[in-house]
Amino acid sequence: MPYDPYTRGDAPVGVRTVELVRNRPLPVELWYPATPACAGQDLDDRTRDHFVAFEGAPELAQDAVRDAPCATGRFPLVIYSHGANGNRFDATFLKTHLASHGYVVAAPDHTGNTTGDMMSAVAGGPAPDPNAMPQSMQARPLDVPFVVAAVLADAGGLAAEIDPERLGATGLSFGGWTTLATQSVDPRFRAAFIMAPAWGKGPLGTELLSAA
Repeated sequence: MPYDPYTRGDAPVGVRTVELVRNRPLPVELWYPATPACAGQDLDDRTRDHFVAFEGAPELAQDAVRDAPCATGRFPLVIYSHGANGNRFDATFLKTHLASHGYVVAAPDHTGNTTGDMMSAVAGGPAPDPNAMPQSMQARPLDVPFVVAAVLADAGGLAAEIDPERLGATGLSFGGWTTLATQSVDPRFRAAFIMAPAWGKGPLGTELLSAA
């Protein structure tokens, strides 16, 4: 059968969580091709994963099996960066789709710039830090190679199935900017797919990102 990137791939999908710490807690979600024994389980609501993205959020489901065994292979690794005030569960449809086509996808919470951080402030927690954007601009591009190094060092238990020579990155909005900026600090990425990057002048003042 010819390869069709628009149709879900043949591999069932697994998902697991890794708790990393850089200069702050950095939880990471990993999606990957699961063993054939999991076929259909990732699409069945009785067995697919149900998750809560942040405290107070509704429970959602994704087309993946929690902690499923990984298939055998040498899979490319793609890093996904969420947008401003997003989280690592954003765009699970894309991550599970890529995993079904034979990719491992790692998505960190860029802590300090997540949905949970924003909701904590709304609920009466600490007020948003006026310096949060510059801090995130410095932290995000360095989070990405840190996550790559950790995953390749077997955080998550998938290192043996990953091809370290095939690294890619993608992200939306502030995550798109992160994907662009990462290319300046880590030359190992062979592909980058940038979605609607926050860049240039506009009502949100994203020209600040261009100068970072």
